[in-house]
Amino acid sequence: MTAGQGSALSLPTPLARLYGVAMEIGLEVLDYDGRGDGDGPWIDDDALAIIGADERRATVVLGPAARGDDLVADLVAFSVALASGMAEGHVDAPDGTAVVDCKRVPVPARGPGALAAAVARECGREMTASFAYQTGDGDAHWHEQ
Repeated sequence: MTAGQGSALSLPTPLARLYGVAMEIGLEVLDYDGRGDGDGPWIDDDALAIIGADERRATVVLGPAARGDDLVADLVAFSVALASGMAEGHVDAPDGTAVVDCKRVPVPARGPGALAAAVARECGREMTASFAYQTGDGDAHWHEQ
Protein backbone atom coordinates (compact mmCIF):
# COMPACT_ATOMS: atom_id res chain seq x y z
CA MET A 1 0.00 0.00 0.00
CA THR A 2 1.20 3.45 -0.76
CA ALA A 3 0.09 6.75 0.71
CA GLY A 4 -0.56 8.53 -2.58
CA GLN A 5 -3.13 11.30 -2.79
CA GLY A 6 -6.63 9.84 -2.78
CA SER A 7 -5.56 6.49 -1.33
CA ALA A 8 -6.86 5.08 1.94
CA LEU A 9 -3.46 5.70 3.52
CA SER A 10 -3.75 9.44 2.89
CA LEU A 11 -6.74 9.71 5.26
CA PRO A 12 -6.15 11.56 8.56
CA THR A 13 -6.56 8.86 11.25
CA PRO A 14 -5.80 5.14 11.56
CA LEU A 15 -9.53 4.37 11.87
CA ALA A 16 -10.34 6.37 8.73
CA ARG A 17 -7.48 4.64 6.89
CA LEU A 18 -8.78 1.22 7.93
CA TYR A 19 -12.30 2.08 6.77
CA GLY A 20 -10.72 3.27 3.51
CA VAL A 21 -8.85 -0.02 3.07
CA ALA A 22 -12.10 -1.92 3.71
CA MET A 23 -13.81 0.15 1.02
CA GLU A 24 -10.92 -0.36 -1.42
CA ILE A 25 -11.15 -4.16 -1.13
CA GLY A 26 -14.95 -4.11 -1.35
CA LEU A 27 -15.72 -4.90 2.31
CA GLU A 28 -18.95 -3.16 3.30
CA VAL A 29 -18.84 -2.13 6.98
CA LEU A 30 -22.23 -1.60 8.64
CA ASP A 31 -23.26 -0.67 12.18
CA TYR A 32 -26.04 -2.75 13.70
CA ASP A 33 -28.60 -0.45 15.27
CA GLY A 34 -31.46 -2.86 15.97
CA ARG A 35 -33.98 -0.62 14.23
CA GLY A 36 -35.78 -0.95 10.94
CA ASP A 37 -35.28 -3.29 8.00
CA GLY A 38 -36.32 -6.30 10.08
CA ASP A 39 -33.33 -6.10 12.43
CA GLY A 40 -34.08 -8.19 15.48
CA PRO A 41 -32.09 -8.43 18.67
CA TRP A 42 -28.32 -8.86 18.32
CA ILE A 43 -27.22 -12.51 18.37
CA ASP A 44 -25.10 -12.48 21.53
CA ASP A 45 -23.69 -9.91 23.94
CA ASP A 46 -20.19 -11.37 23.41
CA ALA A 47 -20.32 -11.08 19.61
CA LEU A 48 -18.58 -7.98 18.31
CA ALA A 49 -19.28 -8.56 14.63
CA ILE A 50 -20.69 -10.88 12.00
CA ILE A 51 -18.76 -11.25 8.75
CA GLY A 52 -20.18 -12.71 5.56
CA ALA A 53 -17.86 -13.24 2.60
CA ASP A 54 -17.55 -15.18 -0.60
CA GLU A 55 -15.80 -14.65 -3.94
CA ARG A 56 -18.30 -11.93 -4.97
CA ARG A 57 -18.76 -9.68 -1.94
CA ALA A 58 -18.05 -9.22 1.74
CA THR A 59 -19.92 -7.48 4.54
CA VAL A 60 -19.21 -6.99 8.22
CA VAL A 61 -21.88 -5.86 10.67
CA LEU A 62 -20.46 -4.31 13.83
CA GLY A 63 -22.55 -5.16 16.88
CA PRO A 64 -23.61 -2.97 19.80
CA ALA A 65 -20.48 -3.80 21.83
CA ALA A 66 -18.17 -2.54 19.06
CA ARG A 67 -17.64 0.95 20.45
CA GLY A 68 -14.61 3.20 20.73
CA ASP A 69 -12.16 4.11 17.99
CA ASP A 70 -9.39 1.74 19.14
CA LEU A 71 -11.63 -1.34 19.35
CA VAL A 72 -13.40 -0.52 16.07
CA ALA A 73 -10.06 0.07 14.30
CA ASP A 74 -8.79 -3.34 15.44
CA LEU A 75 -12.10 -4.94 14.50
CA VAL A 76 -12.12 -3.40 11.00
CA ALA A 77 -8.51 -4.55 10.45
CA PHE A 78 -9.46 -8.06 11.62
CA SER A 79 -12.56 -8.03 9.41
CA VAL A 80 -10.46 -7.06 6.38
CA ALA A 81 -8.12 -9.98 7.07
CA LEU A 82 -10.79 -12.54 7.89
CA ALA A 83 -13.09 -11.59 5.00
CA SER A 84 -10.14 -11.75 2.59
CA GLY A 85 -9.21 -15.19 3.88
CA MET A 86 -12.80 -16.40 3.63
CA ALA A 87 -13.20 -15.11 0.06
CA GLU A 88 -9.93 -16.73 -1.03
CA GLY A 89 -10.73 -20.06 0.66
CA HIS A 90 -7.89 -19.77 3.21
CA VAL A 91 -10.34 -19.63 6.15
CA ASP A 92 -12.67 -22.61 6.47
CA ALA A 93 -16.15 -21.05 6.54
CA PRO A 94 -18.44 -23.36 4.55
CA ASP A 95 -21.53 -21.23 5.12
CA GLY A 96 -19.63 -18.03 4.32
CA THR A 97 -20.02 -16.48 7.78
CA ALA A 98 -17.95 -15.87 10.87
CA VAL A 99 -18.77 -14.40 14.26
CA VAL A 100 -16.05 -12.33 15.95
CA ASP A 101 -16.04 -12.63 19.74
CA CYS A 102 -15.21 -9.93 22.26
CA LYS A 103 -12.47 -12.23 23.60
CA ARG A 104 -9.10 -10.74 22.76
CA VAL A 105 -6.20 -13.10 22.15
CA PRO A 106 -2.49 -12.55 21.52
CA VAL A 107 -1.61 -11.58 17.95
CA PRO A 108 -0.52 -14.84 16.32
CA ALA A 109 2.49 -15.40 14.06
CA ARG A 110 0.24 -16.29 11.10
CA GLY A 111 -3.40 -16.44 10.04
CA PRO A 112 -6.04 -13.71 10.02
CA GLY A 113 -4.82 -12.14 13.26
CA ALA A 114 -1.29 -11.71 11.91
CA LEU A 115 -2.60 -10.21 8.67
CA ALA A 116 -4.91 -7.89 10.64
CA ALA A 117 -1.96 -6.64 12.71
CA ALA A 118 0.04 -5.96 9.52
CA VAL A 119 -2.86 -4.08 7.91
CA ALA A 120 -3.43 -2.05 11.09
CA ARG A 121 0.29 -1.23 11.36
CA GLU A 122 0.34 -0.05 7.73
CA CYS A 123 -2.58 2.25 8.61
CA GLY A 124 -0.81 3.69 11.67
CA ARG A 125 -2.42 1.52 14.36
CA GLU A 126 -0.52 -0.95 16.52
CA MET A 127 -2.80 -3.89 17.35
CA THR A 128 -1.96 -5.27 20.79
CA ALA A 129 -4.39 -8.21 20.56
CA SER A 130 -6.37 -10.14 17.98
CA PHE A 131 -9.83 -11.72 18.28
CA ALA A 132 -11.33 -15.16 18.71
CA TYR A 133 -13.82 -16.05 15.99
CA GLN A 134 -16.17 -18.86 15.08
CA THR A 135 -17.15 -20.09 11.63
CA GLY A 136 -19.90 -22.42 10.55
CA ASP A 137 -17.39 -25.18 9.89
CA GLY A 138 -19.47 -27.81 11.64
CA ASP A 139 -17.52 -28.17 14.84
CA ALA A 140 -18.54 -24.83 16.37
CA HIS A 141 -15.25 -24.14 18.13
CA TRP A 142 -13.59 -20.79 18.61
CA HIS A 143 -10.50 -20.08 16.52
CA GLU A 144 -7.98 -17.96 18.36
CA GLN A 145 -6.13 -16.32 15.49
